[in-house]
Amino acid sequence: MYYNFHFKDVCIADQCRNLEFGPEKAFDGKRLINHTIRTVEITNSGFCENLCYMEPDCVSINLYTWGDGNGNYQCELNNATHEGHEEKLIDQEMYSYHAAESNCVQNPCKNNATCQSGFTKKGYRCLCTAGFEGPICQRDINECVRGIHKCSSDAFCNNTKGSYNCTCKNGFTGNGRECKDIDECVGGLHSCGFDAYCHNTKGSYNCTCKPEFTGSGRECKRGSTCEEIHDM
Repeated sequence: MYYNFHFKDVCIADQCRNLEFGPEKAFDGKRLINHTIRTVEITNSGFCENLCYMEPDCVSINLYTWGDGNGNYQCELNNATHEGHEEKLIDQEMYSYHAAESNCVQNPCKNNATCQSGFTKKGYRCLCTAGFEGPICQRDINECVRGIHKCSSDAFCNNTKGSYNCTCKNGFTGNGRECKDIDECVGGLHSCGFDAYCHNTKGSYNCTCKPEFTGSGRECKRGSTCEEIHDM
């Protein structure tokens, strides 16, 4: 015989849980497979529902009765019910299955968030994955705008759905989180003239005509010295 188990915290906070196991969702000789999150050995069959209530992701149980006559049981806590997973509810001797009312069957949470039944006035709460926020995790967090990224100060932060990426600015190289200045002068990546000196700067370089030469630094002719700043 199955009874109605109704668990409810005596508090007003939205984090309190209200979970109800009704007799209409209890089946002897049945077991829900591939959704067990924890298995516990118990000596009181009714304690299995209590354990489910205390496990935030649990919404149903499988109870296995050991045939040793000592009243020992194996309690399996499941993170889903048979609703929407009918093919996972199989016939298996010595087992009984009991599901609670779940508001997570249709999974109202967005962006791969975890739905936990029995919480808040809505009857569920959503645990957002990294990069999302909101009551149902519907909003992308712009880490770049909020300044909570890990990009280098010499990199651009580019927001993506649920995350972001970092790209080193021109004149720098690296993975975006660490960017090192490129020495264009040493690497031969400059466009200074043959009769000019190349001076490396942070993220760029400049060209200066050698003594007795004049020009932009990219082109130098004999005459007075001049200098051009090269902007990348």
